[in-house]
Amino acid sequence: MWAAIIICLAIAMMLGPVMMMRPSASQTRLAALRTQANALGYRVRIAEDPRAGRDAQIAVYSLPWNKDDKNRPEWKLVKQNISHELHFLNYWDWQGAGRPHVDIQEALKHFLNGVDMKLVAIGASRSGVDAYWEEKLSGEESQVALERLRSLLQKIVDANGNH
Repeated sequence: MWAAIIICLAIAMMLGPVMMMRPSASQTRLAALRTQANALGYRVRIAEDPRAGRDAQIAVYSLPWNKDDKNRPEWKLVKQNISHELHFLNYWDWQGAGRPHVDIQEALKHFLNGVDMKLVAIGASRSGVDAYWEEKLSGEESQVALERLRSLLQKIVDANGNH
């Protein structure tokens, strides 16, 4: 009887660490989402959450600029906790002094009025156009959101060459 208990414990001690090394369901979902994003041309990285008072990391999906231009304006539009009439659009307000061209601002308004993908911020940096989001979607829903977001980011990339 003791031998059977010892054998069961030994097997559990061997299988436990192996089972812990397997990715969880959420890790598998994130890997699939980031693979989809990579196939659509995004660069995915982890960065500081741009929202005030948050000491956390968040995923940033970026599209690079078409050409190198040192005079490109840098800007960031961040979702706030409250809606205010002084904000750019409802909950969305600028962080810092930079602003995109008026055409890009109109495209942002149109996109953000219908967004439901847990987008946290969107902006232009030296390396490209960045979208900060919480990666809460999966499956078909994530594919549609990534394609829609890519369309907006590509408009910003293309428009930047014209302004």
